[in-house]
Amino acid sequence: MPIAKTCVDVLETPKDQVPEMIRALIRKRAFSPLMQRINSRLRADDPALRARAQAALAHLGFPD
Repeated sequence: MPIAKTCVDVLETPKDQVPEMIRALIRKRAFSPLMQRINSRLRADDPALRARAQAALAHLGFPD
């Protein structure tokens, strides 16, 4: 499974594979950097970027 690096990568991951993706990200110490990128998009001026970041968080299982 490729390591997700962007909101789009997260959103393209099938929902049933999200738990394994998170485990892989944690093992490779890539989960925190991904979350930092997603959180930075939440503060973007572009509403589309903010919406994509919110969707990525929801896809990962984080509630609003």
